[in-house]
Amino acid sequence: MVLDLSWNRLVGEIPGPLLSLTFLEVLNLSYNHLAGRIPIGKQFNTFPNDSYCGNPDLCGFPLSKECGKQ
Repeated sequence: MVLDLSWNRLVGEIPGPLLSLTFLEVLNLSYNHLAGRIPIGKQFNTFPNDSYCGNPDLCGFPLSKECGKQ
């Protein structure tokens, strides 16, 4: 299952309910206004870096930007 939420002007942290969508094979959250740590675990460990590009305030795996560091 693919969920493409790119370019949707989403704001804030990645919503927790997305963690329960374990059937997702592809998740695209790119080019929104998301911030905070990318959730760890479940299928979020499998989504590539480009799933999150264009959200400069996101941090954590798989991005090279560590959380809590400028």
